[in-house]
Amino acid sequence: MIDNFSHSQIENVIQALADPDSHASDYMVLRPDGKIEHELYNEIRLYKEALLILNLYRRPDQNIEWDKMKKKIERPNVKMYNFLKVAASLIILFAIGYYLSVEMKKTYEKDYHKLAEAITIGSPKAILTTSEGVKIRLTELEPLQIKALGVNITINKDSATIEYLTDEKKQKSKVKDVEFHEIEVPEFSDWNVVLPDGTKVCINAASKLRYPLEFTGNERSVFLTGEACFEVVKDENKPFVVNTEKIDTKVLGTTFNVNAYPDEDVNITLVEGSVQLHNKLNNQKYKLEPNDNAALKLNETKLKISKVNASKLIAWKNGYYYFEREQLQSIMKKLQKWYDFQVFYEDANTKYYEFRMRADRKLSFGEIVKRLEETGRVEVDIIENAVLIKDVKRN
Repeated sequence: MIDNFSHSQIENVIQALADPDSHASDYMVLRPDGKIEHELYNEIRLYKEALLILNLYRRPDQNIEWDKMKKKIERPNVKMYNFLKVAASLIILFAIGYYLSVEMKKTYEKDYHKLAEAITIGSPKAILTTSEGVKIRLTELEPLQIKALGVNITINKDSATIEYLTDEKKQKSKVKDVEFHEIEVPEFSDWNVVLPDGTKVCINAASKLRYPLEFTGNERSVFLTGEACFEVVKDENKPFVVNTEKIDTKVLGTTFNVNAYPDEDVNITLVEGSVQLHNKLNNQKYKLEPNDNAALKLNETKLKISKVNASKLIAWKNGYYYFEREQLQSIMKKLQKWYDFQVFYEDANTKYYEFRMRADRKLSFGEIVKRLEETGRVEVDIIENAVLIKDVKRN
């Protein structure tokens, strides 16, 4: 019981539990052989957690607790000294548990936005690979202009853009082997490309786009792994084609989003204009109209087309997320491309809960957590960059 410990021992444990970020790890490391103090640590922690779960934040009335205890003592052979000792120990334990529960609640509220400090937010980054295999980290370059094969290339890290402008005086290349560049955007990043024909591409995290320095032949073909939003310059004589592993998208001039990450569902969303899809898995062709979304589920071969709000699905391009009745596991997967964390679910069913949320991508992850918890459906614990999601109803 608590009367077996000195004042300094009790104080050390209180400090460790009241401010675990500052004290708990040091406390356990500095006292690896302190078995008795570890027992106290665990005992008080259990009292604190019990109080938090039961929401008992009121200071106990010691007189009432004393009367309850006294009525239960009926045996005449119980010494008053032992009774007082036990009662006093229980009151001290209860008081310590109450104190720690209040302090923990205050600390949690105070540090809400510090909760996810270890989880970094994404920022523009990209690696350019030339046809010679040279890799260039674009964010490490000052704004510059270079020229290759008659193409003026402008790199601007401030606007996170690389732009290709074909020299109008340049004669069309007669060389059959056209040179390609590839932009690789790592996790927690994004980047913009203006292709030689003027088409604008916003590339999302963990994606790659391969494209020629000159569009020759009858089509303007690029190759995508991951997600990108295209604003295609119209050319009726030369369709623009986005090639992915499973589906090719052909357009004349339009705005659309292609989401084709490996090992994930494929989604192609049309904002304006029209596109033609070629499903390579079953050789079927489809035509999309504005606000159509073509979805190909993982391990399936047939496309499913539905009406959506296209502007919400491409919100990431404009710097924010918009989730409309979307499952939590899908939300977390998208957030993981921008925030550096690993997610775990205490209850597997929680991942299927649906949420609505709009969030700026500049927000800290702590603010995202706050918005999720404000729904009253989930509770989120964070240790370093590990995120544990709990079902409120089960706690």
